[in-house]
Amino acid sequence: MAFCRFRSASSLISKFLPPSNTLYSFSSETESVKEKIMNHMAHLDINSQIRSCMSLAAMRIGTIIHNIEVNPGQGGKLVRSAGTLTKILKDPTRRYCLVRLPSGDEKLSDTKCQATIGSVSNPSHKTKKLRKAGKSRWLG
Repeated sequence: MAFCRFRSASSLISKFLPPSNTLYSFSSETESVKEKIMNHMAHLDINSQIRSCMSLAAMRIGTIIHNIEVNPGQGGKLVRSAGTLTKILKDPTRRYCLVRLPSGDEKLSDTKCQATIGSVSNPSHKTKKLRKAGKSRWLG
């Protein structure tokens, strides 16, 4: 899959730059354009990829996330149970980012904190019926 992304990025670059079999050499300005395009493509791929973990500052408004850190570097503490998700409400350009938790509460979280893009699997976890008290006890 990574090879496919690289191939599409290189085809995009070939549209913007002249062919490499020409007799002149590339200037530093052309190389910087090539690097800018590659960095832009890598940034788009990371942001659109589910299950990638990154800081909240690198995410967009409306991104669905889970496994959020409370303090930077501490490890994911929030939104880890089955079928849960969180949404980013405000642009994380400043020190804090506003997220809406599954309970409906809104929490300010540091933009250096890491989170995983996507929701936790098994969204039908809440609708499961246990049928008797013993089943709940067996599950702990």
